[in-house]
Amino acid sequence: MKRLRRLLISLMITALMAAGMPMTAFAKPDWPSDTGIESEAGIVMDADSGAVLFGQNIHVQKAPASITKILTALVVIENSSLDDTITFSHDAVYNVEDGSGNKNSIEEGDTLSVRDCLYLLLMRSSNQAANALAEHVGGSRDGFVKMMNEKTAELGCENSHFANPSGLNDDTQLTSVYDMALIASAAYKNDTLLTISKDKSYRLPATKNNPDGVIIYSIYGEKHDKVVLIRQYRYTLGDYIYEFPAGLVEPDENYHEGAIREMYEETGLKLDPIPVAEAYQKPYFTTVGMTDESCATVYGYASGEISSKAQEDTEEIEVILADREEVKRILKEENVAIMTAYMLMHFLEDKEPFGFLNKIR
Repeated sequence: MKRLRRLLISLMITALMAAGMPMTAFAKPDWPSDTGIESEAGIVMDADSGAVLFGQNIHVQKAPASITKILTALVVIENSSLDDTITFSHDAVYNVEDGSGNKNSIEEGDTLSVRDCLYLLLMRSSNQAANALAEHVGGSRDGFVKMMNEKTAELGCENSHFANPSGLNDDTQLTSVYDMALIASAAYKNDTLLTISKDKSYRLPATKNNPDGVIIYSIYGEKHDKVVLIRQYRYTLGDYIYEFPAGLVEPDENYHEGAIREMYEETGLKLDPIPVAEAYQKPYFTTVGMTDESCATVYGYASGEISSKAQEDTEEIEVILADREEVKRILKEENVAIMTAYMLMHFLEDKEPFGFLNKIR
């Protein structure tokens, strides 16, 4: 375990310090017989004793970039409960560097637990999660930054100053590989941080832009005169029911990507989503009080040949390409999921594909 910890720290510090530089950090193939490294600075430290086994420019100040989030996570874990609820403020979401992105498309007013935000911080390098955690723990980002710098002083860091919890550019945000090794040593002695770091995936609760699932309303055929439905047996119903293709959104994919994947897995067809007004695609709740799942609706055109090759072994899905006459019959005679029924009524009335989507811009 000690060897593994030393290895993790040495790899992390050497590689990640180079992330903010215009070159790739990696050990030469013949290392350690030739102990130089391509990165300008690097260190191998024994995590238990603090002994430096290898060092290159270990006290030279460099911009830490996103490895700042290791310190942020450590301070958060030591000063909050994982089950605390965080509401993302406008400042947490939008007070970031232009072009720095928004992992998982977090919006103002979204709520997540501290645990959720830590996974978002460390697995997705979310700047919004860093800001929200800082506000929650420190009362403000400035208050949290003070806690960060107090922690580095406690750990014996002498060449570090942190100005924000995310690692975004700031001329005063500097550290050294030696100081980062001290921070990493403390971080990897924290069981909670270790657990998060070793997990390969994590499902976040639904947020405004990240629903639990997705429903797919798609039109098929050169004349755009058929709608794609699936027919499957539901044991709770004791009968067959007609529905739209649908499924859960997987971690690390947005709901449009989830719709494309689900469409192929259930039907073998290719889905080309179309842009629609937010009101038509935003996540809505299905059966509140029973499942409390939220589902977004994706609209688009389907093409290709029907196939069951990608279906799960437990699935028995019949794919239906229904024209208007068949849709009329289905609505009259068959069991139909309620949202599917409403959409099929639009399909019967619209002269143009998705004509009803023009009612809201």
